[in-house]
Amino acid sequence: MDELIQRVRDSGTDDTPRAFQMVAETISHAGDKYSLEWTDDLRRFPYSFVGEGNSSSESLQVVLAYFDSGETIACFFKSNGSVNLCALTK
Repeated sequence: MDELIQRVRDSGTDDTPRAFQMVAETISHAGDKYSLEWTDDLRRFPYSFVGEGNSSSESLQVVLAYFDSGETIACFFKSNGSVNLCALTK
């Protein structure tokens, strides 16, 4: 997640996964300082991510980025490290 955030800040979205591009504008305007939190406890997230390209047994992990400017984004990663979905959270 840190690498993806830095990539957006350094060179835009051209070299980022499509799912991450959904939050790229938020990242470009967010403050410079942020912290990351990782979890595999999806009970905190009320939505099901079973669907296109996912099976119900696939393990997803969530990385949250908390920006000092108040924005928070969450990205769901597959066990192989690929980004499955990113969203701005409230």
